[in-house]
Amino acid sequence: MNLKYINAPEQVRYSVDLNANFSEAITNAGPIHNDEPLVRDYFLHLFGKLNARLGDIDVADALKKWTPYVRETWLKPVFAEAMITNGIGESERWASLLSPTAFQALKDRVDVEFLPVNPSFFQPADDVNLGLTLKNVPKLIVKIYEINTLAYFLANQRQLNTDLQLDGLVANREITHDFTADDLGRNPFRRSVRTFKFPELKGKRGAWSWNSSAAGNRAAPSFARASGPSSNKWAPPETCSPSSMRHGSQSKMQQCGLTAES
Repeated sequence: MNLKYINAPEQVRYSVDLNANFSEAITNAGPIHNDEPLVRDYFLHLFGKLNARLGDIDVADALKKWTPYVRETWLKPVFAEAMITNGIGESERWASLLSPTAFQALKDRVDVEFLPVNPSFFQPADDVNLGLTLKNVPKLIVKIYEINTLAYFLANQRQLNTDLQLDGLVANREITHDFTADDLGRNPFRRSVRTFKFPELKGKRGAWSWNSSAAGNRAAPSFARASGPSSNKWAPPETCSPSSMRHGSQSKMQQCGLTAES
């Protein structure tokens, strides 16, 4: 942040404690700790949209509305990355805003990221599609694991989460996608969004994990659950506690998103 903005009297008066924890009152309201990744992501998005409004982009003009709040020395590398990864102009033009080491690191970086807008739940009639943002990924390996949710729940005494260890498990399906035939797949600088479809999962109910990897870079597992026609709303946590589920009925297991698998 720009120190003049941080030290302004009105900012001192309304300062925020990034280490405050409100999770007891509000779900998913734990400590923020560091908001820089979020701010950086916003600027990458904003700068990446400049091409739609400006022909020949001037760096100083593009940054002047933000420099009262954010240091220019921090903004310039982020601006350069947004231009390069979105294919706005020639990458060499923006390289001067980065150090040679940073430019090479950006070129070598591999991004495999699940889109935050991907749904976590599907109805059996839904088409199962997932979006990923890829960079420097000429080939991508996608593995699909069907999770025995009842066995997991009874063994771990907790609901399924994204910290599930997939190492050593055999995927139900493995697909290799080759993007070397198109320009985005061959360009190590460009970030692009690609949609992956799984028609074989349509009409099914259960829980699946998708794991994607490329060149040693692995995205965090993404989970999706398909609920039954009568399970449009999930049961509250106390209904799905280990003690109540251990001897639960089939209807209760379905209500909690679990499927008894032989």
